[in-house]
Amino acid sequence: MNTDGGSTQETGAALPFEQEVGALDFLYISAQITDESGGDVSCEIVDSTGDVVATNTASGFPSIVTCDNT
Repeated sequence: MNTDGGSTQETGAALPFEQEVGALDFLYISAQITDESGGDVSCEIVDSTGDVVATNTASGFPSIVTCDNT
């Protein structure tokens, strides 16, 4: 994970995918399913106290979901 203002990409990641990062001013997550069989894709951002600050789910084909901590 790039914490200096850049970005990172995971392709073909094993599911469920989870990434822990340090303190960031802004975090944006975008996940998608491009397989024609479709399905559900979700994202969730949890802060250091365990509080969920963002969650979202999309279904179908193509499925694209985003979450941010603003």
